[in-house]
Amino acid sequence: MFCKDCGAEIKDEKMKFCSSCGKELPAAKTPPQQTAAKMQPEPEPEYDAQKDAADNKVMAVLAYLSFLVFIPLFMGEHKKSPFVNFHTNQGLVLFIFEAILWIVTGVVFGILGSVVWEFLWLWSLLSWLLSLIPLIFAIIGILNAVKGMTKPLPLIGKITIIK
Repeated sequence: MFCKDCGAEIKDEKMKFCSSCGKELPAAKTPPQQTAAKMQPEPEPEYDAQKDAADNKVMAVLAYLSFLVFIPLFMGEHKKSPFVNFHTNQGLVLFIFEAILWIVTGVVFGILGSVVWEFLWLWSLLSWLLSLIPLIFAIIGILNAVKGMTKPLPLIGKITIIK
């Protein structure tokens, strides 16, 4: 005999209440097969990293295209896929790094430009070269995403914002 509410086996047919859930027991009956099947939780499908990477490459690439990092971030794609989560985090770190670099070079360029005119061309060249760093990091990140790899970016890749 089985409890119709929780599916627990009732060993003593004289019992009036289920020892598992406490509900009153009707006359001795065996539950249909569906009840027994409901009691067993369905096994979770195994995570397939290659399938995840193949299905989510577009969102991972968008994460490295400057402010487009907010598309997978606000769409919640990073919550569904560990692959997208990794690349969204890397893209967000890169976006913040790029913004800080842009602000710092702008401030220094403004100060040096107003004080030392002779070396303005040198700072302009240095500023341009520094702006290539985020571009190189973005290219590295895009190539990693396209290859289905979760390899951190150089220098800034160990920083975690999205968990």
